[in-house]
Amino acid sequence: MLRSVRTLAFIPAALVFAILAASPVAAVSAVKTTGEVGNWSFDETQESPLVTCKGGPEVAPDYSYMKSVKVKPPTVFAADRNSEKVDSRKVTWKFELQHTVLPSTNWKTVKSSAVQHATAHDNLAAPFSAMTVAFKANHDSATTADEIRVKVTIHWLKPNGSVEGTVTFLASYYGVISGVGNFTSGQPWCQEVASAG
Repeated sequence: MLRSVRTLAFIPAALVFAILAASPVAAVSAVKTTGEVGNWSFDETQESPLVTCKGGPEVAPDYSYMKSVKVKPPTVFAADRNSEKVDSRKVTWKFELQHTVLPSTNWKTVKSSAVQHATAHDNLAAPFSAMTVAFKANHDSATTADEIRVKVTIHWLKPNGSVEGTVTFLASYYGVISGVGNFTSGQPWCQEVASAG
């Protein structure tokens, strides 16, 4: 998957809709919630994305291959079940790197992060940290029609360790770090994007 810092190959109609439909604070899409969960957020913006795609050395004028994807963690609290005390829960988070080749809309998970475990309180978020997975585009994909998306999963666990509640979502904004410059994009997927210059 080659990346250009000067050109924009195309944006499929579905992506244009996703961009236009997102409000300035809408950092996620396709949110699914099951069971009992606490407050959570993924507070990124187009100017400050929580997902960054790292490229390797320049292999052609203004192009480089994507090498890895880094995702900063969501902010996760325990549910406030009792207002007279501080509630806590064990929580986890992970992300999956999913891939498709246009015009297909069938997404396949190609890489998964580790699963981080921590304790969240109703007044103090879990102390999660960022995670990175490698995706060597020159080996794992072949065309500029490749699309990449990041799916995040948060679990709240019962005291016995079973899952009490789950949130899954897709991250909306990506920062792309190429071999020839740093810039951000409002596109939902890590694909070829235009620089500001």
